[in-house]
Amino acid sequence: SHDFSPPLAWSHNHVEGKLEYTTLLYLPSVAPFDLYQRDASRGVKLYIKRTFIMDDAEQFLPMYLRFVKGVIDSADLPLNISREILQNTPMVEKIRAAVTKRVLDMLAKMAKSDKEKYSNFWAQFGNVLKEGPSEDHGNNEKIAKLLRFSSSTSGSGTNTVSLKDYVDRKKEGQNKIYYLTGESYPVLKNSPYLEAFRKHDIEVLLMFDRIDEWMMGYLNEFDGLSFQDIARGELDLGELAGKESPSGDDGQKGADETESDELVVRIKQLLDERVDDVRGTKRLTDSPACLVVGEHDMGEQMRKIMQAAGQAVPDSKPILEVNQSHPLVERLNQEEDQDKAKVLAGLLYDQA
Repeated sequence: SHDFSPPLAWSHNHVEGKLEYTTLLYLPSVAPFDLYQRDASRGVKLYIKRTFIMDDAEQFLPMYLRFVKGVIDSADLPLNISREILQNTPMVEKIRAAVTKRVLDMLAKMAKSDKEKYSNFWAQFGNVLKEGPSEDHGNNEKIAKLLRFSSSTSGSGTNTVSLKDYVDRKKEGQNKIYYLTGESYPVLKNSPYLEAFRKHDIEVLLMFDRIDEWMMGYLNEFDGLSFQDIARGELDLGELAGKESPSGDDGQKGADETESDELVVRIKQLLDERVDDVRGTKRLTDSPACLVVGEHDMGEQMRKIMQAAGQAVPDSKPILEVNQSHPLVERLNQEEDQDKAKVLAGLLYDQA
């Protein structure tokens, strides 16, 4: 492969039975310059009975494993009459499935036995591996175990937390894996969406690579737990948040709820067509307001990627969640002048 750096790992395997072939596979230690050029040459070298056939046989590995280098030597594979084009047959598919499994097993073994070496691998090829869930549904579980993220409790922007680590540390009664996507680690670390989770000591995975939001559209669950984007839809922490202490008697509580409902309706009227809805929040403890994406709407990161690529983005309005106990929201609630109240509501929305 003309790579002067020593490989991170390699695997030599000889298979006998209905199919007979030998594989020699290498994981490079440094990413090639054309790794993200989808039309660049890729694949392993193909031999049949030790006769060289093809330099870049891409049929034997999926696109998300395009960084793997190596050789496959088969006892017999069907070629066309010029011996230049490999015919697509069940034999090729079986070898492809077996080679893919071997590479994923090699990565899993490295992740378990040598975390430092796997960390180096992830820094070079992690974003490419994240293409896997969309391309290889059959190996979703294997790929998910190899993924690494940052976390709200790790105190570092380094992607070292696996999904298994997260599940092992989850709180009793927690039935979801919470995550947040954004532009960078500092932005996510200081995000208001984390306020309720910090208050109740619930870990959140922080994802700041451009591919993350797109990838999460193909990851539905891990170890029986579904994924929940904490910036999307309504948030209900249920028993994880504990039982809130009652404030006052039932009459006072009912009056507070009525006033809160009136405030939400008023803010929605003041903002007119700028938001899809306004509601009280269960996410915020210190911030006055935040914008939430609808359950089935496109996320902010994905919208930016689509716009940067010149793609049409569907129109959608955000949902404004307000923290009624915040002084700014209370000030808005007390403002009787409608014009001033509209300015305050607009300021609340713009800051969110």
